Amino acid sequence: HASDLGIQLHLVLEEVENANDLGGPTDPRRLIYYREMVARFAHCRAVQFNLGEESPHSSNELKAMAARIRELDPYRHPIAVHTEFNGEERYAGLYGDPNFEAASYQGNGSSYGSATMAIANASAAAGRPWAVYCDEQAPSANTASLAQLSTFQMMNLMAGGSGVEWFMGNPEAGGGSLDLTLENFRNHE
Repeated sequence: HASDLGIQLHLVLEEVENANDLGGPTDPRRLIYYREMVARFAHCRAVQFNLGEESPHSSNELKAMAARIRELDPYRHPIAVHTEFNGEERYAGLYGDPNFEAASYQGNGSSYGSATMAIANASAAAGRPWAVYCDEQAPSANTASLAQLSTFQMMNLMAGGSGVEWFMGNPEAGGGSLDLTLENFRNHE
C-alpha cells in the first residue's frame, strides 16, 4: 500500500530502549532479525533501513550491522542511523563508509539548517554524500505551532536536506502518551 502511494518506509530497526536485546553485530538473533526485515520489506520501492533510534552502538558495530544489511538487500536501499539529541558528532566515524547513505538527525528544530549543512558537507568531504533527514525534534509536533514546524522543515530543505519526520510522543501534551505506547492518535489531529 505504501509503495502504491509513493510513501517511503523508514524502518527503524531498534530503539535505544531495546538496543541490546539482539546482542552485538554478529549475534545470531540480530542476523536472523535483519534477514527477516530485508525479506519482508526490501521488495518495496522506497525503503530506508535505519539501524536504530538513539543508537548506543560504536561506529565499528554500526558499520558491521550496515554491512550485514547491505549483504542481504539485493536492491541496495539506503541505510541510516539516528543520533542522540543534538548528536551530529555521532556520524564522524561513519562518513565515507560504503554502506551508509543517510543521516537521521535528532535535535532542536531551530538547528536543523546548520546541522543539515554540517552533516551534508562532512559526508561529501569523505567522498560519499548523504541524504540528511531530521526527526524527533524539539519542541515536539504536538507542542509546537504549525508555523514553527513549517520553519523547521524549511530549514532542513533549504540547507539541502531530505525532509523532516514529526515526533508526536510528548507526554506533556494531549493525553500523556509516549511514542512507545501511543495508541490514541486523536490527540494529534
